[in-house]
Amino acid sequence: MIYIIEKHLPSSYNVIDIYDESGEVYYTIDSQMLLGQRKLVLSDIDGQNIAVATRILPSIESKYQIDIEGSHSANIIQRFSFFEPDIQIDTEYGKLYIEGDILNFDFSFVTSEGEEIANVKQDLIEDETMYGVMISDLYDEELVLILLVIIDVMLNE
Repeated sequence: MIYIIEKHLPSSYNVIDIYDESGEVYYTIDSQMLLGQRKLVLSDIDGQNIAVATRILPSIESKYQIDIEGSHSANIIQRFSFFEPDIQIDTEYGKLYIEGDILNFDFSFVTSEGEEIANVKQDLIEDETMYGVMISDLYDEELVLILLVIIDVMLNE
């Protein structure tokens, strides 16, 4: 499935829309920050909360815990690095690796077995305030979508 995601704008509160291939809003992410604690909530079009990502404090590194439908699903950590962002993703399915140019939104999520589960492209659409992602039908799309928005938040804050 292909989704189009609005880029995160640094602020204490915003809503990020995620569109399907036909341009209809399919999911929204409510991004809130209160006293340095960032919380992202992925909801479907009916307003049902599906996933919650919460920044883990205190921490020098940017760390988030992701719960999907009430169960712990993943952790994502941005490690300190001078040149390229160093992001580690541990999911209930195993480690995910980022291959490609993360800063320009031209990368893939790859499993430890080398299977590509999602491909992110800035140039899938003409609008520079958005990026596209193609997600394998065999993987949890909600997890991939919230991971992408967390990475966007990490890169912009």
